[in-house]
Amino acid sequence: MELETPRDCIDLTHIEALMRPFSGDDDQAVTSWISNFEDIMNFHGVSESKCWILAKRLLGGSAKAYIDHVAPLTWQLMRAELLNVFEQKVTAWDIGKRLEARKIANNESALQYFVAMCSIASQADMATSDVVKFIVEGLQDKTGMAASMLYCITLNELRDKMVTYDKVRRAPGVVAIRSEGMTKGKLNVAL
Repeated sequence: MELETPRDCIDLTHIEALMRPFSGDDDQAVTSWISNFEDIMNFHGVSESKCWILAKRLLGGSAKAYIDHVAPLTWQLMRAELLNVFEQKVTAWDIGKRLEARKIANNESALQYFVAMCSIASQADMATSDVVKFIVEGLQDKTGMAASMLYCITLNELRDKMVTYDKVRRAPGVVAIRSEGMTKGKLNVAL
């Protein structure tokens, strides 16, 4: 029987603060979820048996129903079952289509959008220049302020420029020309 060591003292509320549960019902990648879970468990020195208990409690939806059905007895068996059933084989083309479809929302900051896009892009091996292009095009900037961001070499450089871009685009008095604002020969300008 394993004794609980002081490093092994972590409960579900601690883990829930560090990661979200896995259901298999959304676009959360099981490989990322498992990697994140194992990193947290390793950092806290959690035993194999407690990993099984905590992982089981962090499952929801289809993943929980499936694991309850197959009833693996160890974390390693549960891990293998989750990968076998929920690992989605996505290609760079699939991820490119998702990136192309994702646009910045009206209530979303440029940094929130950047993080969401990087999360999608991390699911495939893509050239940084392609990721930069998808992110910048998803801004749907009609003012031309975002055009220079297409020349960013790294995602860190793009992130820094997007933070600045967000400050400028949200600043009072900045004029944004909307292409859909053209009516009867007049140009509507939003302040």
